[in-house]
Amino acid sequence: MKEKLIGRKIVSFKSMAFYIDGFLKSELIALFAKTGDGIWYKFSISEGKASIRLQEHEPTSTIEIIDGNKFEYPVKDLFLDIDYSESEVSNIQEYLWNGQKSESCGWLLSFRNNNEISFLDDDDSLIIIKGKSIDSLANCILD
Repeated sequence: MKEKLIGRKIVSFKSMAFYIDGFLKSELIALFAKTGDGIWYKFSISEGKASIRLQEHEPTSTIEIIDGNKFEYPVKDLFLDIDYSESEVSNIQEYLWNGQKSESCGWLLSFRNNNEISFLDDDDSLIIIKGKSIDSLANCILD
């Protein structure tokens, strides 16, 4: 799926959090990127498995009740301190734990205007870092 993002401009981002019974469990469990042609992509990592998925619709908040527990997934606009909207995505690389394709640490998005942004796994949440993340991912290798 990452190949479909190459050459496209990302015009906005949205974040998804995760609450159980009103208690915040993760401020960022998924990141959504909208391209200039109106298509949404979802970035997520779960148990070392990274995915980029095409979304059929604009992401919205959801609530589920399962076995009496309330699971909330609020979605909101995310404003990043990076000039990503003026340039096309030139490359997407995956950070791999010790180079193993079965263990993802996140992604590095590179733009034609030389900006870069990393989306990284942090204990079942995502964190966003401007540029490459070398210090926080000592055992991760870019694929």
